[in-house]
Amino acid sequence: MAKDSIIINNNNFNKIKSEIPYEKFSQIIKEIEKSYEEIVEIYKKAEHNRRICGIMLERVLIANMIINNLKICKEENLNFFLSEKNYINLNRFSIIISKIYKLLLEISQLQSLYKYIKYNNIEKIVKNLKDDFDSTIQILNFPLKVNYNLNSDDKRIKADINDLNEYLQYIEGDLTDSDKNVSDIVIHLNALNNTINSKLYDHDEFDEFLPYNDFEILNNDFSSTRKCKRIKNGDNDFVAFKLVNNKNDIIKQVKILSKLEKCHNIIKFYGLIIEDNNVDKWYLVNEWAEYGNLRNYYLEYGPLDVNVKLKFAVDIARGLNFLKSIGMINCISIYAENILITDRETAKIGGNFNSIDYSNMNLERNSKLENLTQYLAPELLNSNSQRYETKSIIYSFGKLLWEIAEEKYPQKRYETFSTNSFLPKEYKEISQKATNDDPYLRPTLAKIFITLHRLYKNDDKKLSSSTYVLKNEVKEKGIIKESKFSDFNYMTLDIAMIQHKLSDGDCNLAFKCFETYSKLGDMRAKYFKAYYIHKKYIKLDIDDTKRDQLIAKLFKEVADLDEYPEAQIRYGYCLYKGIGVKKNLKEALEYYTKAAENHQINAMYNAGFLYFSGDAGKKDFKLGERYMKLAAYHQYKPAMEYCKKHNILL
Repeated sequence: MAKDSIIINNNNFNKIKSEIPYEKFSQIIKEIEKSYEEIVEIYKKAEHNRRICGIMLERVLIANMIINNLKICKEENLNFFLSEKNYINLNRFSIIISKIYKLLLEISQLQSLYKYIKYNNIEKIVKNLKDDFDSTIQILNFPLKVNYNLNSDDKRIKADINDLNEYLQYIEGDLTDSDKNVSDIVIHLNALNNTINSKLYDHDEFDEFLPYNDFEILNNDFSSTRKCKRIKNGDNDFVAFKLVNNKNDIIKQVKILSKLEKCHNIIKFYGLIIEDNNVDKWYLVNEWAEYGNLRNYYLEYGPLDVNVKLKFAVDIARGLNFLKSIGMINCISIYAENILITDRETAKIGGNFNSIDYSNMNLERNSKLENLTQYLAPELLNSNSQRYETKSIIYSFGKLLWEIAEEKYPQKRYETFSTNSFLPKEYKEISQKATNDDPYLRPTLAKIFITLHRLYKNDDKKLSSSTYVLKNEVKEKGIIKESKFSDFNYMTLDIAMIQHKLSDGDCNLAFKCFETYSKLGDMRAKYFKAYYIHKKYIKLDIDDTKRDQLIAKLFKEVADLDEYPEAQIRYGYCLYKGIGVKKNLKEALEYYTKAAENHQINAMYNAGFLYFSGDAGKKDFKLGERYMKLAAYHQYKPAMEYCKKHNILL
């Protein structure tokens, strides 16, 4: 815990006897309840570190139950609500729960795990935050007693770390770099995909078509997919022309489709082409799959060897994990005809990147859906309004694993494995778990990949299971010597933020709130305390030199805890300009880089510029390009202009 994070101990603070209106407590309770609901959703959707998410959810669940009991039995707990000591500690408790939410949000998905993997600090951060929570709930002395047993927490945390390390070791497919960290490709494509799907992206009319004369049509059967030969520059390789049905969707996706070739288990996309003398016919130009789709392959070349089946399963799992990491998992449909087999007998997810619209469709009349019925998750069949979420993709993959094993189309909702499939027990179990009717009991894509990869590599070690209990542990805390909440009418930090945004907001009142909450360890409050001093929204009786030194000190304290990345940009600027600290471009670059890894767009540009220029001590064109492209993918105009000026391809 930060050294200035303060907790009121029950043996102190005897002087505080102020009575506080219940509605002031109610505001904090609402914030805790909201955080609890958000953490539940994170746990349900967690792709990585699910045990850690569970450890934290267990704690927040208990806290939410206790707080609900306090709220429901308000009259019986009147003494609790009359105590300013409890009000301050409940604020502190809310801050800790907010930190838990932010941490779980970032460590539960691959694309936001980069900085934790880079610094190898997940275990340390989780343990510190867990200890802070346990200590605070004990000091609050709730009417309902909480007894924790922490014996298995360390094992669960280590199990998650080990699973993550194994995943990063073997996932490959450009999901990881040479250091087994999340690759730049994943980070870039995730940013690009988010921008494309936002209002920020400029969807100009697409006019970058491939020349029709560069290709020789090898079959003129007028089918939706035609085999062609690329004859330019001596390539002489085969490609597929696939007829485009929805031009608007393709224009939106073409920017990112062209970059999916980075994953070796997704069919390569080369561009768009217009048929000669027919401007209404557009085709996607894709890699040619020599052996056709998976179903055709096993019908013609089966029965397949067990090792081939496991290889295909791992190939598909790797492709799905890549699409999940860049936010495109909901753009595909998984079934045997959309898995293509190349001339090297690699299974690749096909070019159908517009998932079926299941709303307002009659399954009995739609032949395409009729053929896929057994692949559709129950939640999609039971509700026309359900989106095709990741859990539904997992269900389809579970069905596909069964089809790979049995080499036939699933005819029933609940299929069993035959005795002659010869697939390992673990393979059958993961397929059955993936097709569970309850979406939240299905394994994650990461878990499926690890299981299949172990089987493919003849590693039949079983995951150990353990019972999870909590143990009692309390840490010493400091003591607030003086209460300041009455000075700003017990305003919560969120309400202070509203005051901050109002054109006629009370800056003095908001600053008092920020100053007090910063003493409770809230880094957002400390940041805005520094920001208000920097912007001269409040007057301090100190000279400009000391004021700049105070601003730099506060920004650095927040920046170093890595909880509020805006502070990393601000302190980087202090170092860049020599405001309150000695000018140091090398150290400024370090803070800009940290902020860039925390998704701060202008920090991406600043870091890229310094890496390119070498002003911070050493030129690094690779890192310069990495951060400058990231900023450009977020539609940051200075970065887009820089890339254009210096011929950096986006």
